[in-house]
Amino acid sequence: MSHESVWYSRPRTFGKGSRQCRVCSHRAGLIRKYGLMVCRQCFREKSSDIGFVKVNSSVLCTDKGIDLNSAPSLIPIWMREVALSIRK
Repeated sequence: MSHESVWYSRPRTFGKGSRQCRVCSHRAGLIRKYGLMVCRQCFREKSSDIGFVKVNSSVLCTDKGIDLNSAPSLIPIWMREVALSIRK
């Protein structure tokens, strides 16, 4: 039995080894929120194509009295539209 046949002989069904970026197959820095499964480098490149926009969270949070630490600054467009409609 050689080294190659033993090294990856077990199936990877859970943990970091089982997940990879759907764009570049990288395993580190994976963003799993909203089911993205994209590494952070690819997310920076593709975020506008996916539909994420950067929002000034201090403007949204000061009107509603929300803690700034809990508010994301990069949110999907549909969440931003909901937040802006609440603000009006």
